[in-house]
Amino acid sequence: MNKMNLAKKAYELYSIENLNADEIAAKLDVSRRTVFNWMKKYNWQKKKINLVEIQNTFPAELQEFVMKIMQKVSSDMDNKRKLSKEELYSIANITDILFKLEKQNTKSHQKSDKKTEPSKGLPHELIRQIERDILGLDID
Repeated sequence: MNKMNLAKKAYELYSIENLNADEIAAKLDVSRRTVFNWMKKYNWQKKKINLVEIQNTFPAELQEFVMKIMQKVSSDMDNKRKLSKEELYSIANITDILFKLEKQNTKSHQKSDKKTEPSKGLPHELIRQIERDILGLDID
């Protein structure tokens, strides 16, 4: 893996998996100093703050969007209209994104020693309801 790819992978580990410099260095088999140089050179701390801000607002916006879709789908189902492949595909993708956000949020909270607010994303039960009632999936 070249240096640029290593730096990108290191940033993913830092921003998404919440690993510190020592953990990143060990995982990528690079020196701790190299990781700190990347942190400084590519301004990871500022990027991570921006990423956290997006993550805090995105789930709320996504939840509102999902609720609108669910209302439309529910109405269509009540009127015996068959859902198109595109609608099912979109709902499946949204559900997958919600699952990943939930998983990432859980990882972040487990890594953090601080007391934090509960997730502002969709409740686990709502995601399961979407999967069960709309997609016909029974995932558990």
